[in-house]
Amino acid sequence: MIIFNTIREAMLRLDFLIVILTIELSLIFIRQWYMDKKQKSENIVSLSYGIYYLIIGLGFAIYSIRRHYLNNNPFWRFFGIQSNYSYFLFILAIFSMCCGSLLFSLALEFKYRKFLKTKFSFSLFLASLLFMLLIFQKTPFFFPIINSFAVFSALFPYLFIYYLIVNTLGRIRKKLIFGAISLTITIIGLAGVSDQGIMILKNVSPYFEPYLIIFQLLGVFGLILLILSFWGFNLLLEAQWKGNIISLFIIDRYRGDPLFTKKFLPDIRDVEDTDGFLAKGLKGIIGQISELSETKKNLHIIDKENLKIVLHYGEKIVSALLIRRELMNINYILSKITLKFEDNFLPFYDSWLKEDDIFKPMDKIIGELIPGI
Repeated sequence: MIIFNTIREAMLRLDFLIVILTIELSLIFIRQWYMDKKQKSENIVSLSYGIYYLIIGLGFAIYSIRRHYLNNNPFWRFFGIQSNYSYFLFILAIFSMCCGSLLFSLALEFKYRKFLKTKFSFSLFLASLLFMLLIFQKTPFFFPIINSFAVFSALFPYLFIYYLIVNTLGRIRKKLIFGAISLTITIIGLAGVSDQGIMILKNVSPYFEPYLIIFQLLGVFGLILLILSFWGFNLLLEAQWKGNIISLFIIDRYRGDPLFTKKFLPDIRDVEDTDGFLAKGLKGIIGQISELSETKKNLHIIDKENLKIVLHYGEKIVSALLIRRELMNINYILSKITLKFEDNFLPFYDSWLKEDDIFKPMDKIIGELIPGI
């Protein structure tokens, strides 16, 4: 009995930690949605993803209360005898988590319908499973339906992370791949301490109790890694970095002469005279570079009305992007543009005064670095 109470106490504390970490994860995305809303660029996917994790956290809290407080029997024996309150909380926890998954599925398939091309098929399937979940209670179909819902619900975070990985670069892409691994660890951990996970462990070994602690620790470890993976940047804004790029300027670092320009967006809605604005912006950059070259300081960002100009310095050039928002992916791609330019043109750079179109191949290089823009 003492051993049982010790295990139960440890499990209770770990359950509480899992709930706190899941809610913390949800707040990351809800905060991103709130910050976007303040800047009038609200993205419903951030909110739905935050609510998805929030509901999972609350559902797991209900599940833990049921397991630890509403069953007089040891937790590995309550499958045969459950009070009405216990069964009600079990259904409430499952139903809440299913609703959270359905909400996230609808938001994801609506917002990224051109990318996913699923035509709401996943959401319709989840809605059908949710309906069957209520109809087939206390039947042999109940747990298979729950298992199906759990599998399809787990697919959506992977689809979301896959979308983010495809549309991000460099360090952020590495963090998101790490996030996908962390999500897998979390799912394995939580599956091990579910009702069915406990039943499987009980059938495998009569001394299964320590394994429950191991699965809980896996869940905690996975959630901590997941939070670290998503911390420190706005996922959805970073995935939409291409839409924030307006124009590219490549300038001689010491003479301030323009070498190459490329316009990405045909229209800037908040600027009436686009061409005049870009020319003015280029002139401003050249002036700033020339001035700062004398003081040996490097300027990395210039605020220009409602827009920004972000700079990256090479050996002989400065690359500049006119952008709406400064993002980590934009800084990464700008460094790649600088590197590619100097790799391709530095050997015969000094002859550019004689040949105006010497940098023309840069168009193709840009197309390879930033496809689909």
